[in-house]
Amino acid sequence: MIKKIILLSHLKKQILLALLDAFIICSIVCILLLVVSDTDDILKNYPLLFFGSPLLGVLIFFYYGIYKEIIRYIGFDSLWIIFKAVSVYALIWCIFAELLELQRIFGLVFIANWSLTLIAIIGSRVFGRWFFTYSISNGQPSSKNVIVYGAGTAGRQLVIALSHSSEYNPVAFIDDSIEIQNNFINGIEVHSSANLEKLIKLKKISIVLLAIPSA
Repeated sequence: MIKKIILLSHLKKQILLALLDAFIICSIVCILLLVVSDTDDILKNYPLLFFGSPLLGVLIFFYYGIYKEIIRYIGFDSLWIIFKAVSVYALIWCIFAELLELQRIFGLVFIANWSLTLIAIIGSRVFGRWFFTYSISNGQPSSKNVIVYGAGTAGRQLVIALSHSSEYNPVAFIDDSIEIQNNFINGIEVHSSANLEKLIKLKKISIVLLAIPSA
């Protein structure tokens, strides 16, 4: 099943992702209306909000190019675009809610709809990246643990590149700067060069990559 999804054309993947977003938005809107309205008959009293919200959200997300992103390679820049798109959607949705005589909860509606949608949409992308990367790597030979020597700009860029690979797994930084040793960069701990030999044995390192341009 997972392989079939991965092998789908980009257009079909976009459609599936848009349907998922529509379902997420519709669910959140339904919950919000049940909480803040005086009736349980949402479809009868707020049909425009209920049916129009997913359409509005998907159109805005499409405009911002969210569906052009490949989930497996999604990064911070993509998440920032999602943040902006969700913010625009939530604001427009809230204006519609006010026009439909929900003025008394304007602030509550905006904050709740914005925060829940943002968490759900970003969460779905982060989970999708982890899930598909894990699924693909499971079908590949075991990845090789790698140490990156140099935690500067070149080292950080190298780790980002390696994170998109199923062949190599960066597990540690080595850097001579005392200021950043024992801290984490992109979730990877920075060690002193004195610990290199110990790390190689402990983490079963296959390769040490040098990321120091001056060298």
